[in-house]
Amino acid sequence: MKRSTGLLCFTLFLAIPCQSAFPVATETNWLKDQSIGKSFGVQIKEWNTKPEELDEIKASGFGLLRYGIAWRNVENESGSYIWTQYDRFIEQVRARHLRSIIILYGGHPDYSGEIDAPHDATNLNHVQTLIRAPTDKRAVQAFARFAAAAAQRYRGDDIIWEIWNEPDLNYFWPPKTDPNAYAKLAVATCQSIRDVAPNTKIIGPAAAGMPSLQDWLGLGLIATVLRSPASSCFDAISVHSYRMEPNKAPKSPESVMKDNTSALAFIAEHTRKGQHPLPLICSEWGFSSIEVTPEQQADYVMRMHLSNLLSGVPVTIWYEWRDSMQGETDSEAHYGLIDYVGKDKPAIKAVRAILPLIHDDVIERRIVVMDPRDYVLRLRHPDGKHALLFWSTRPASEASSLLALEQDKSIPMASAPQLIETEENAPQVTVKNVEGP
Repeated sequence: MKRSTGLLCFTLFLAIPCQSAFPVATETNWLKDQSIGKSFGVQIKEWNTKPEELDEIKASGFGLLRYGIAWRNVENESGSYIWTQYDRFIEQVRARHLRSIIILYGGHPDYSGEIDAPHDATNLNHVQTLIRAPTDKRAVQAFARFAAAAAQRYRGDDIIWEIWNEPDLNYFWPPKTDPNAYAKLAVATCQSIRDVAPNTKIIGPAAAGMPSLQDWLGLGLIATVLRSPASSCFDAISVHSYRMEPNKAPKSPESVMKDNTSALAFIAEHTRKGQHPLPLICSEWGFSSIEVTPEQQADYVMRMHLSNLLSGVPVTIWYEWRDSMQGETDSEAHYGLIDYVGKDKPAIKAVRAILPLIHDDVIERRIVVMDPRDYVLRLRHPDGKHALLFWSTRPASEASSLLALEQDKSIPMASAPQLIETEENAPQVTVKNVEGP
């Protein structure tokens, strides 16, 4: 069934009726009731991820990958595409029954030219030049054709297509971010994909952060997308939920819950008349083991996804699988669960200790305890049995806590999530304070 707003869609810079522009699925619960592992993924660099790493990712319990297809890498001349490297990689991913969020991104020098890259901290990959974002009619049409060709070639319900990455940052939308230009590209691209794969899932804009003051003023990227025809073509709004603050350590994963509530309210308030509010997806988020300790990174990795699930965000992508560089003090280089040469960090060990055990589980509810900094979740296994997953965010300087069950069993709570099976459908759970020496 198609969903129509009765408004005009400005796509490829032409005004056409929305209903004939693109078919849009009315399914609003396509993300509902996914298991914990199926909805948790990692970002990878597709050009240097080995098959055995895909095996490790699968064995660790992840169900999703996020990676990109760069326009300039496949179109070598106008309208001619070479897919060889992506054919091979996507075949390897599908052989392991991993789902993908594939980013369609990047300008093309033949259509929009290049500029000198900035010589400052915003130049994340230390490149010399950047390709301008596609903003004129010819470039937008060409990008939309490329996106449609990719969606047609790799069509399947195991792929979610994401249009661009962080277009609200100048580095990713050179030379300067332009929400209206992105919205035009998103509409054209989404329509082109729907023309060849009507039922595929499409998300965007992969915003670098949550709705900001600029969005509340109506000037930001997310606000612009929501009031554009792209909002009736997208299946979800994607954001990057980093907890960074200037000159401070990153906030804990649980701090995202308040921001998720606010973001979902923003989406609902700014949804166009006649449409359902779009779901919110976290398509990138992580903690660098330079900004936090390796032990904190290990504590945070599972709590990050669980915090999203508890606050209405059904998909989380951890950035990233492997450290992208070797710089000892460069925080951008150390978001990986394993290091640059493939050695395990504490974070991947923490994932392997829990995620395979709860991969197929769903969260039924959070059990209320006295201190809101203590988290106790009731999980349901596929066979209907239950388990408890629990952790505490209390600082080490305060009283520690014990998870006490009715069968006189007490377990010390820690900053890393722990799992215990329970035979009772509704076990009596309390958390006791234990004063230190």
